[in-house]
Amino acid sequence: MPNSGRYYYRMVLLLAAEPRVRAQLAETLERLGCVVTAFAGEAEALIWAQDEVAELAIVDSLSGSGFGVALAAQLRHEGVPVMFFDGFDPGSGTLSAEPPTVPGLSRHLPLPELLDAYLA
Repeated sequence: MPNSGRYYYRMVLLLAAEPRVRAQLAETLERLGCVVTAFAGEAEALIWAQDEVAELAIVDSLSGSGFGVALAAQLRHEGVPVMFFDGFDPGSGTLSAEPPTVPGLSRHLPLPELLDAYLA
């Protein structure tokens, strides 16, 4: 995936418990030009979000365990879009995420297309 710099300086908060997924997704977002602050735990992300501003949050849904729900509620209250995901393929750069609120987009999309939908 080329570094287009298209999303340069777009602050993304990433919450993913699995270290490998967190690292791969953060690396891909950074190659796309995003500034990523990644967390393994919701408590740390909530503390960070009290003083910092994200333009988008990407939260691992962990198969419906409730992980990230408090963070999502806080951020959405502040007007920050939140995308829940349950899978990432670093080879293709495809994220399996909740369907965006943009008509016509599917659940499995290349990360740049999802960023376009959320950061447009």
